Amino acid sequence: MPTLSPDVPPSTDVWVGYSGGLDSTVLLHRLKYDPALACCTVQAIHIHHGLQADADAWSRHCQMLCERWQIPLQMLRISIAEPTRNLEQQARDARYAAFAEVLPEGATLTLAHHADDVAETLLLRLMRGAGSAGLANMQALSQRDGYWIWRPLLASPRSELLAYAEQHELTWIEDSSNADSTYDRNFIRNEILPRLEARFPNVRSRLRHSAELLNGDAALLQPVIAGQFGKCRTALGLCLKTLTALPIAMQAHVLRHWLAE
Repeated sequence: MPTLSPDVPPSTDVWVGYSGGLDSTVLLHRLKYDPALACCTVQAIHIHHGLQADADAWSRHCQMLCERWQIPLQMLRISIAEPTRNLEQQARDARYAAFAEVLPEGATLTLAHHADDVAETLLLRLMRGAGSAGLANMQALSQRDGYWIWRPLLASPRSELLAYAEQHELTWIEDSSNADSTYDRNFIRNEILPRLEARFPNVRSRLRHSAELLNGDAALLQPVIAGQFGKCRTALGLCLKTLTALPIAMQAHVLRHWLAE
């Protein structure tokens, strides 16, 4: 059974990002039927991107399953402004914008990212030249737009989720676009990681461990960056003289912190 880590959500108002795929189906079932979470109100939220010909069928599948499991379901439609440009990032941004509109203050949005996702994201961001904070990628617990984000499956590989789904005879949607390796993430998942696994056994767990170490390093560095940012900050922005007196590497960190603010 996939373990939950942390084992309880940060609030009892729990919303599950439910796409209908394997990962979110396992997560929704796991939370619905976990006696330890009986005190929580579990409901699902489905984002209809309209990017696939089968999007309406996926929404109907999610609705039927939630009715069977007696889970309230919120359906949200979003549109992508420029589907030919950086589609994955645009879809992600649109999803989070939709979540922010409907999630109550202090609610918990639960997402089904797992250990394989962490490994894929680490490789993706390495190819984009990310620093330690970017390479650390997903965290089990974070906050955004007034609500919590809980990713309790980060320690579980996809194979464990598949075994759970088969054991409980769950049904889910297979997105045919996942086989399209023209998308960067699919290229890493379908072509790069299998080759790495053949040469370096348990490569996914090794990459996840590296991401955890980077996450720890980023957490240690963050107070130092925030302190230097405080010294550089003025009512009008940043003091150039104070900023340029810092080491080059710290200048970059302070600028990124400022942009994030």
